[in-house]
Amino acid sequence: MDGCWHESFRIFAIENLAGDTFDIEKLKEVLEPKQQGYQKVTNVIHYLASHDRSHLLAAESFQTLDPEAALKQAKLGAVLLVTAVGIPMLWMGQEFGQSAPQTPNQLNKLQWFLLKNQPNLSCWNTTNT
Repeated sequence: MDGCWHESFRIFAIENLAGDTFDIEKLKEVLEPKQQGYQKVTNVIHYLASHDRSHLLAAESFQTLDPEAALKQAKLGAVLLVTAVGIPMLWMGQEFGQSAPQTPNQLNKLQWFLLKNQPNLSCWNTTNT
C-alpha cells in the first residue's frame, strides 16, 4: 500500500478549526507529512470526513459554535485540506457544508437544498473554483 489516511491531520484540523486550541508547530507538522515519517507526499491522504467519520460540522466541538461561524470554519478547513501537501479527499457534501453525522449502514443522502442558503453556497463556490 502506497498511501494511507492522515488521521492526525483530521484530528488537528477539528481541534484548531473549532477554536479548542492552536499550535503553530503542530500545524507545520501536519501540513508537511515528511515530518510525521511519510516518505513521499503521495503516501498521505488528507481528509476531514469520510464514510467512517462524520462531517466536520457534525463534530461535537463545532456544535457550540454559531452556525454561520461554524460554516466559515468548515470553509477554512476545506481550503486547508486542498492546499496541504499530499492528496486531499473531500467527502460528499463537505463542499457545501453538509453536517450529517456518520451513520453506519444507513443512507446519508446529499442535502442539496443547503445550496439555497447563501453561506452554504459561498462554501460551495470556494471549494469549486
